[in-house]
Amino acid sequence: SGYIRDVADVHLLLHEVVATRQALGLPTAQTHADIKKAFPRVWREDLGMRLHCTGLVTDGVLALLGSMLEEDRVIVTIGGISTVYVNQGVPEGSKIGPLCFPTWLDSLTRFLSARGHGVGLGCLMPQAWQGHTWKGNGKPDLALTSRLVGCINASEPLPHVDVLKSCKTLEASALRALDRCAPYRVAAVLHADDPVLLSSSLGSMQDMLVDVAQWAFCHKVEFHVGARKTVTGLSVDARIQDTQTMCRESCLTFPLVGAPPASIAFYCESHKWLGLLWNPRLDLDKALQNSLTNAHAAAASVAGVIHGSGLPLALGLVMFNAKVEGTLQFARWLLALVPGAEAKYNEAYASWARTLLQAAPWRNAAVATAEMGWQIWGFFRAVMDVAARRARLWCLPMADLYGLTFRLAMISAPGSWAARSRDLLLAYGVPDYCDFEGGRAPVAVYIAYIRRILSEACAASWKRDVATHLVPFPYLEFFGGLCPVPKIILGCNVPWKVLQGHLAMARMRAGLLDLVHVNGKRSQARERQCIFCCRPTISPTLHVVSRCERFLQQRLVIANICGWGAQTSLREQAVAILAARPDKPLFHACALMCLEIQEGCDMFWA
Repeated sequence: SGYIRDVADVHLLLHEVVATRQALGLPTAQTHADIKKAFPRVWREDLGMRLHCTGLVTDGVLALLGSMLEEDRVIVTIGGISTVYVNQGVPEGSKIGPLCFPTWLDSLTRFLSARGHGVGLGCLMPQAWQGHTWKGNGKPDLALTSRLVGCINASEPLPHVDVLKSCKTLEASALRALDRCAPYRVAAVLHADDPVLLSSSLGSMQDMLVDVAQWAFCHKVEFHVGARKTVTGLSVDARIQDTQTMCRESCLTFPLVGAPPASIAFYCESHKWLGLLWNPRLDLDKALQNSLTNAHAAAASVAGVIHGSGLPLALGLVMFNAKVEGTLQFARWLLALVPGAEAKYNEAYASWARTLLQAAPWRNAAVATAEMGWQIWGFFRAVMDVAARRARLWCLPMADLYGLTFRLAMISAPGSWAARSRDLLLAYGVPDYCDFEGGRAPVAVYIAYIRRILSEACAASWKRDVATHLVPFPYLEFFGGLCPVPKIILGCNVPWKVLQGHLAMARMRAGLLDLVHVNGKRSQARERQCIFCCRPTISPTLHVVSRCERFLQQRLVIANICGWGAQTSLREQAVAILAARPDKPLFHACALMCLEIQEGCDMFWA
């Protein structure tokens, strides 16, 4: 729809609002609503009035915009020529959409705020109510709320917590009073046509729904009301488990004008909101699992194209970055803080590297990831996303709602994303943006610095794991580090067959080809026969690459290119062939030789 801010800001805002209130033990009722055909049904006359009242568009510009919105003519040339006249709605994706639609929908938040709705941020819990377990299942009384607000502001005696426990109305009124006394209040979280209404109790939410229905009637808005579109969740103290029963007893309804009151479904686990499986209590384990499941499916499809259609590994890695990494990167900055996320991300990347290399699950994951050329992989990528996200939030002005919520949550809510992500960066030795050059460096410079730190940390961890790989050769003998081939091969203008040979070379370096047999069968015996020349050997890869008569001509061509003499050992020759780089003349002949070895191996075992 042309919005400048993406859904990450909205996800952060709702998460931090709920987390900040959770730190005080305060409940938060959340109703996810959905406007039916929001863009096409915008009342243009009302839109012009909203723009005029806000003062964003005035004088001749307002007149010009009014002329543009007066009428649209759509010419249809299918089966003849006809004209369709459109005089309502805002074209979705148009240049005026990002200005007009948020301004028009902003009237909802202003209306709700003027009516006293919303949850408080930065609330100070009175001493008399310390330790109370808030349920949030009552309905506030307006007169009682006003009286409690006066008592809080004047520091007068307040009802005891035992009285709050015995009277749901009093408790809901106390929650409403805390909201009104808070320095900040958020009535709704908006992104396009998916508002999330916020209140401190289910009774307050019912009052809010009545006012939303009134606003909808005045502005000709229609809402989707159903179990999949408009649902309510409740975040309460962890000691309260049966929130589902409380919500069913409250029986929230959406009293839209001109329609019978519709009951609103309640969700206690997850609801898909803006692409993320959202949990009202901020338990995002299902969202993480859903993200990994989608990424696993994308990785399997990429591996299928590589191994089933002969797509070169280098091109497959481009597809991997577009499909798998693109799927996984969505909300990873938030999901990285889910308990157990580190192990799940590391296991996922190790599994994908093995799958792309056609390696068994028990094979060394460090070798497989090295052959992918990943400088940063696994949970390190999630840490990178967290650091980049925090850097952008630090750059927001203090008056920005998202920046303000981020800073407030970091101070007042230990369980917030802002506080926990700071601790995560400290655990990985990554400086926060505000501590890097005094917070004055460009974000791009900071991200490049963080990338270098995480690359070094990832390389140190990788070297410890890859040191155990000794067959067919110690892996560090090839390049001394990660494989550089995937990064440079596509820029070397090599033929298609040579590109295909890249995967064969990678699999030979990893020791994945069965090059020997015993009586035509796979065996783990120390001495076995070569599948090409049937000679016995105890070093299959060394024998096939440096001794086997089947590939004598290929070795002569390679020796001529390299200028090997009698003093060059067979081991040095084998390592040089398998470690050839695409930017060297040697690579073409080596890749074709490895491809021929792999094809012969596949044919033998077929």
